[in-house]
Amino acid sequence: MIAQLANFDPITYLNIDQASYSDQELGQLRQDLMAKIGEYVLLKLSQDFTDEQVNYLAGMDGQAVFNTLQTHVPDFENKFMLELDNFKKDYEVEVGGASHV
Repeated sequence: MIAQLANFDPITYLNIDQASYSDQELGQLRQDLMAKIGEYVLLKLSQDFTDEQVNYLAGMDGQAVFNTLQTHVPDFENKFMLELDNFKKDYEVEVGGASHV
């Protein structure tokens, strides 16, 4: 696991105003954001993969994909953190600074 992600909260990371959400909505929003972040990073990192490698990863759950990438992608932690920052930039552009998803 990447040390910087130990207590990662996508809502806090993306500066989303939590006041208008119930606890249940916040829980669902966290899950949805984690899935979107995972998909984004995987798509960015997999651009240099063969079709066979992509198909292999597609058959795994999220944690298995993460573990596999961490093992086989050189400098994975830095690349992951770079793409996480890129996700945040893209998110901010998409929502135009608004506090919702």
